[in-house]
Amino acid sequence: MNPAIRALRRLYSQQTALTMSRAGRLYNKTNLAESSDEFPKNDSLKLMMYHYPFSIRDSIPRHDSEVTDVVKRFDQFCYYAGPERELYVGTIVLDCYQVIESADNLTVKNLRLASILAWVFENITTGCIVGDDLLDGHGVRWNKPCWHKTLPANQTSFLDIKKIQTGAKLLLCKYFRNHPNFPQLLNLICEFVHCIHLGQTVDFNLSEAFRKTRDGDLLKMENYKTLVMYKTGFPLYVAAPLGAMYLANFDTHRYFPSKHIFEKLYIYRQAQNDMWDCFCAHKDVGKTPSDVVNGKTTWISGTVLLEANRRQLKKFLENYGREDIESQRIVFEIFDELDIVGLFRKFRRDLMWECDEHASSVAHPAVAKMIHVLVEKYVNVYEDYEL
Repeated sequence: MNPAIRALRRLYSQQTALTMSRAGRLYNKTNLAESSDEFPKNDSLKLMMYHYPFSIRDSIPRHDSEVTDVVKRFDQFCYYAGPERELYVGTIVLDCYQVIESADNLTVKNLRLASILAWVFENITTGCIVGDDLLDGHGVRWNKPCWHKTLPANQTSFLDIKKIQTGAKLLLCKYFRNHPNFPQLLNLICEFVHCIHLGQTVDFNLSEAFRKTRDGDLLKMENYKTLVMYKTGFPLYVAAPLGAMYLANFDTHRYFPSKHIFEKLYIYRQAQNDMWDCFCAHKDVGKTPSDVVNGKTTWISGTVLLEANRRQLKKFLENYGREDIESQRIVFEIFDELDIVGLFRKFRRDLMWECDEHASSVAHPAVAKMIHVLVEKYVNVYEDYEL
């Protein structure tokens, strides 16, 4: 396995027996207020997985016999598409919460609630990823067939997507209705869903338009940043930190002087995903690469438009977004000539330096801790990309 993916999975994509055995353990007498000798207080990923059964159990009404088959299908979907993947937004919620909450309030009960909140965000994300697979025509995700590929021809995954996303709101209401910041959390979740759907639409429209027109302006970095802000940025580095702050009753105004740093973190995160799609082995990232074939507006395409000479740009625009092997070969040849991997590594170094400078001199101490944790866990990771 690629060392980069191995390192990152250690953080947020557990691929061990823990995933399903822990997620599958749901005892009727267990509740969130109970303590346990096995409680994984210091491991965000295990903490999330420990509470996955609660998040699924309480995301759909289970007492009406008329919807038994619907509930059964919902559970099958959630346990197929939910646990065994990169749990990114949820671990960010937990990581941020644990550095801004006071030590006295980091109780088992509050950590359990934080885990449930993490699953509120993560279950919405699950629906969006399954939707992406439909839009992009993926056949494999997380090293197994995409959910829609497992269904009979007369069934659709759109209803599953709707159920898990509306179920996340039900989950929020059940556990946080009496929290003083419940209205803010509910509004944040609504904006979370709205932004992701806007981002998916922008992503799809840009790709379709480029393949029809070959207009290079559609691939520019400006369009990429707009796309990323909605699809990745708000969910990961706006909603997740703010959700943790609301949960901890922390003044959210402290976040905004550092918003530009969080913006750079989400641009990096999507750029990292773009690099995985192009330069990492299928067995490591768990899905079939599609950005080059589909003519996606990515960090890589935006960088090509900034760095390429006239000859390279002409060849790139002629061949990007085509399915034939020769066109793909030409595109990757241009990536090699421009040293896209080297440019990305420079981007990462510059980002780490800027985060360190801001955190040490400008950010509120608690926000600086959040930035430090996010950089160390999600940016300062060895990655071995191969052309």
